Amino acid sequence: MPNEYKKSWVYVLPFRETLYIPPLPFTMIEAMSYSVPVVSTAMPQFKELLPKKYLIGPEDYKTLASKIDQIFSEKQSVSLPMNYFPEEIANEFIELVLSNHK
Repeated sequence: MPNEYKKSWVYVLPFRETLYIPPLPFTMIEAMSYSVPVVSTAMPQFKELLPKKYLIGPEDYKTLASKIDQIFSEKQSVSLPMNYFPEEIANEFIELVLSNHK
């Protein structure tokens, strides 16, 4: 599973009601250990684990979709700067131009 968590942008674990008490959600904790945002139903036992912005109401599929979309948008905006370094690209371009004019 570690490779899957490393590739994941979000881990979703919704429940239809808040009366069901699942066992300790190891998969949720594992995902969080890889810095994967987790979206789940606002169950009392999850309120201590998850940020409020990632909790949804039972069967609230519109909010679930909105949260997933929000996480994707945040990840995309963070991913570009992590992979694109304008200063390094500019220096490489200058070196390329100078090496072609020698």
